Amino acid sequence: MYARSVPLLSLLSLLLLLPGTLASLWSFNQTRLFNLHKQWSANLINKRYVTDSQIDSWISGSGPFPYYFQPSYSTSSVSSCNSNENQFPGNTGPSSEDLRKRDDFVSRSGSKLYLDGYEYRPVGPNIYWLGLDENVVPDPSYPTQTRVWEMMGIASAMGANTIRAHTLGISFGNPLSVVTGPNTYNDGAYQAIDFAIMAARVYGLKLIIPLVDNYNWYHGGKYQFVGWAGHSWSGTGAAITPPDVGGFFYNDTNCVQLFMNYITHHLTHVNQYTGIALGNDPTIMMWETGNELSVYQQDDGPPPNAWTQQICGLVKSLAPNHLCMDGTFGIYPDSGQLSNGNVDALTDHFYPASVSRLQTGASYTQNEAGKVYIAGEWDWTGQYGGDDINSFMSAIQNLDGTGDFFWSLFGHDTDCCTLVTHNDGYTMYYPGTTSDMTTRASEIVNHYHSMTNNDPPQILPRVACATTTQSTVPSSTASTSTTTTTTTSSSPTATSTGWSSLGCYVDANSRALPNDETSSTSMTVETCENFCLSAGYTLAGVENGDECWCSSSIQNGATVASPSDCSTTCNGNSNEICGGGWRIK
Repeated sequence: MYARSVPLLSLLSLLLLLPGTLASLWSFNQTRLFNLHKQWSANLINKRYVTDSQIDSWISGSGPFPYYFQPSYSTSSVSSCNSNENQFPGNTGPSSEDLRKRDDFVSRSGSKLYLDGYEYRPVGPNIYWLGLDENVVPDPSYPTQTRVWEMMGIASAMGANTIRAHTLGISFGNPLSVVTGPNTYNDGAYQAIDFAIMAARVYGLKLIIPLVDNYNWYHGGKYQFVGWAGHSWSGTGAAITPPDVGGFFYNDTNCVQLFMNYITHHLTHVNQYTGIALGNDPTIMMWETGNELSVYQQDDGPPPNAWTQQICGLVKSLAPNHLCMDGTFGIYPDSGQLSNGNVDALTDHFYPASVSRLQTGASYTQNEAGKVYIAGEWDWTGQYGGDDINSFMSAIQNLDGTGDFFWSLFGHDTDCCTLVTHNDGYTMYYPGTTSDMTTRASEIVNHYHSMTNNDPPQILPRVACATTTQSTVPSSTASTSTTTTTTTSSSPTATSTGWSSLGCYVDANSRALPNDETSSTSMTVETCENFCLSAGYTLAGVENGDECWCSSSIQNGATVASPSDCSTTCNGNSNEICGGGWRIK
């Protein structure tokens, strides 16, 4: 019997471990190694601080695959437990065009972006925790490389081409931060930041990185600099006292200089995995002056235009091939914001989705300022009303040059067993833990494909948690790599991701799972799981090789049986167990 717990349509290739186990444990199929071409590796890591074999070990196995794929879905089936050869291409490296895109910078001409000579419309998720996470124990912690790989795979599978990531640039005021005090830097914090940037590069994803936050959350923000400049304050989030103390961030010259010193340190930092300074890395598309910036707290007007001009000017001097986005929360036509010559893009956030505000902001940004307009965050849930997300996404598609990023994407823990939870009510798990989430995820996937001129998939591409190695890379000043690795692996304690094995139960007389049933001469565990899931149940049980039973609770006093009583192989897959006679697995 199997219980629904986390997303179902996740694992690309699973093998049942039969002899020696009675718990129907599953593990990733490691026979399908993704063989990287030497040309790819040479282009991927410019200075070869990471070896070919190290990259092979990071991304070998059953997926997700580290490049944007052009799938053929005609015969693919999400219920198959076998490797879906029709869903992903074979063991070939990315095309020369893909390689050029990895090494090419996104550029701007007027209100449009371009990459490798083609218009580039940035779309993707917000994954704010890639550099430092608050949702795990201990809080905060650096995210593991396994979790980062999974997120890159999910973004790629959804059809995203860009990720917006707060903590790759916002990291102030605690011992794990980049900036621990005024002009005091913890370069150990770059292990996670560097790895996330390298992983995005592997997948061909570009990055938008905010440089500071308007609030005081676990990763810090503008108030840390205000305090370091000598101004007292207290509070969490947006509830800061005194309420106007945030203004010092923009008009205290000492505070501004501390922030600019950090920007200089950050953009000149050399990534220990790639040997590329952040300010020279084509993986980074755009630096954002901040997240939801206002003078004091929220909706209190834009930062001074001179401050934005100064910050973007510094960014352009340190990263001449990168773009700079004004991180002001919204569009203020009378502030001088539209005429700032150092700014490439303006942004707004939408809670809830609003087509009219989107169109108004885009009109000011594109028609009057001649700049790019980005919907940097938007509510995909629709829980607080607003416009239907399909109307909102359609409006974005119809506004040439725009891009958008929903808030926000999460995945599994480092063992690929449990979904990491966040408490703001906007968490997206791909491809969904509820029917509503799956529907909305599918709509977002279609939107991404439309924005990037690709045919939308007929099914949601599946993604596996990444099997990886935790790596310690020598300092970027080293001439050779002597990488040390400690292997970590995903826990093989479940069937298809999203289902946990409950064991073997007696199913004689009154049924243990009586609410729905089906049978098939080609029954598999996955067939039963999908049938029960589509019928709205959270428990699925297979029996006698060809039967499937469903419910959301174990009923009629069903008792646990010996695991050896469930030994009948599934009619549709002899490597799987489908219960036994009057025994349900």
